[in-house]
Amino acid sequence: MPAAVKRKSATASRSRAKAKSTRGKTKIKAKAKAEPKPRQKRSLTEEQQKAYREFEHAVSFVYKKDYAKGKAELETLAQKRAEDRDLLDRIRIYLNVCKTRLGGTPRPESIDPYMRALVQYNEGEYAEAISLLGKAPKSGAGWSSVLYLNACAHLANGAREEGLKLLSEAVQVDTDNRYRALNDPDLEEIRTDDDFLDALGDEEIGA
Repeated sequence: MPAAVKRKSATASRSRAKAKSTRGKTKIKAKAKAEPKPRQKRSLTEEQQKAYREFEHAVSFVYKKDYAKGKAELETLAQKRAEDRDLLDRIRIYLNVCKTRLGGTPRPESIDPYMRALVQYNEGEYAEAISLLGKAPKSGAGWSSVLYLNACAHLANGAREEGLKLLSEAVQVDTDNRYRALNDPDLEEIRTDDDFLDALGDEEIGA
């Protein structure tokens, strides 16, 4: 092979080697940029956390269908947290469930769709709960609770994508639903999933 051709061949080889080396470095840099940022911790004040724990404890009896005990716990909590209007609204919802179950079942059409859906959800009738929630008013003070229960019902019924979408909407309407979801025993299995955490967003609760 002529000397000139050898020099050109050697130069071309070095150029290809340099190009491969550059491409490798570019890939490494791209991967470094793609690394996700650490999530911000979500927090509530100590008193808010205590109130939620008390609420979840009282509601746990409703989930266990111990309506008498649940009613007693919720009534005690309502007196103790009388100044927390948002919590009181939630307490009244579960109190009505307890009273309905303890006092017999009135005509279905006379009960609020959300209340009927909550009863069905607690009994594992998720499809029926979803159907009833579709009849609930789509505005007002109780709308965030409707969205949250609808999200839980869809997730329990295997409709993950729609459930997470509804959960995201529930958090946007009422940021308290973020803490509620993070402590809800019904959502424990997916609590560390990225899709679940994305649905909750990164905004902090409280100071």
